[in-house]
Amino acid sequence: MIFSAVALVAFSFAGMANENEEKKVEAILAKKESVKATVEVDCDKLANDTMDVYEAAGWSVEEAYEEGLKVYNVCIGKTKKVTQA
Repeated sequence: MIFSAVALVAFSFAGMANENEEKKVEAILAKKESVKATVEVDCDKLANDTMDVYEAAGWSVEEAYEEGLKVYNVCIGKTKKVTQA
């Protein structure tokens, strides 16, 4: 009977510890999801700003547009990276 009582107490603590770990993992995952949701990029603005920078540097409107389009495509996930010319 004493063994049963000791085993019951031991398993209770083990169960509680496992439950606490699960809660910690859930809290971390929830925090990660909230961070993901708050990071948004305005791809249109980013592309327009890129075009403005290139035009200010003396590039033609067409050349600046091409660079802005590259940045836009990367931003929306259409391409993986911008290649340097």
